[in-house]
Amino acid sequence: MKFPGLDAAATAIIIVDSNRIIRYVNASAENLFNTGSKILLEKPIDSIFINAGVANEIISLASQNDCTFKAIDKTSNIFARPENDNETLDLSSTATPTNLLGPSGFLLEFNTINSQLQKAQQEELMINQNQRNHELIRNLAHEIKNPLGGLRGAAQLLASDTNNKKHQQFTDIIISEADRLQKLLDRLLIPVKIPSIKEFNIHEVVRHVISLVKAEYPEKITFHEEFDVSLPHLKGDREQLLQAILNIVRNASQAVTNTRNLEISTATSQMLNVPTTTVNFGEITISTGIKRQATVLKKIYPLAIDLKIQDNGPGVPEDIKNKIFFPLISGRKGGTGLGLFLAQKLINENLGTINMQSSPGNTVFSILLPVNTT
Repeated sequence: MKFPGLDAAATAIIIVDSNRIIRYVNASAENLFNTGSKILLEKPIDSIFINAGVANEIISLASQNDCTFKAIDKTSNIFARPENDNETLDLSSTATPTNLLGPSGFLLEFNTINSQLQKAQQEELMINQNQRNHELIRNLAHEIKNPLGGLRGAAQLLASDTNNKKHQQFTDIIISEADRLQKLLDRLLIPVKIPSIKEFNIHEVVRHVISLVKAEYPEKITFHEEFDVSLPHLKGDREQLLQAILNIVRNASQAVTNTRNLEISTATSQMLNVPTTTVNFGEITISTGIKRQATVLKKIYPLAIDLKIQDNGPGVPEDIKNKIFFPLISGRKGGTGLGLFLAQKLINENLGTINMQSSPGNTVFSILLPVNTT
């Protein structure tokens, strides 16, 4: 059943018959309720919500009075993804009698209250903050680079002019640390370049990333792929997005391998008559899907690829959750705090967004990339 005027509407619209069976779902409703029309059609309206009391009430009132009724309520979406299980929808719901299906039926409109505005504002703040951070870091890096070179040169002169092994050890430390800081500065001073837009398969990029990380952590991590193979090709800078995804997956790998390894001691292995080994419970799940009528960076796109990277690590510390994409912020000992900062920058340059939700045992990075960017 098609209604061209409703198919392209930004508002989530569902049409039910007199028995409250769903007969029509538009793309915006699929996106809002995180499921496809094939699952929703021919199902009762109760199948969408854990508590459909408000929807049923306004349908009853619309039927009894033959006019439009509206209600605002918090409700839980049955089709919410696992990482959003505790999330409720603030919905403005409207029921209007309609004859589109014949003598009786109801057109239901659902709007999330202020959610699009709030999301757009958060994205704008994120981009502005990212730009300010990048400029600040570049300026700081330039200020450090010159004296750092002088410091290293002086240490080399001292090293060549001393026969004292203790002093030689100190100059070696200075040179080594200067080289380490130089590499860090070089990463911060990566020049901004215009993305090289080409068409590519996002799954090919993700599988390449998985192969790279598996080489770094052989037999330590179990990867799960949950791909929607029907996804269209993406237009963007393949190398930039590969680097961004690699940074995120590598970050997840470090999280699960640092906390999920359980070593069986020699004594225990003898008792169990098994060799000493390390049992790993680190898991990373990478999934892809499609979002329709997706709002990305204040623009509405007909389609956007939804890429999620989920790990079962310890979670992001509470005190840095709101700063996780800031430069030099890391929850890992010895971390540089640049991987996620650069990942966000590269994704933004490809007109996409990234956000993170984290709790112990479940951290999810969500990347939204518009399909049509040219």
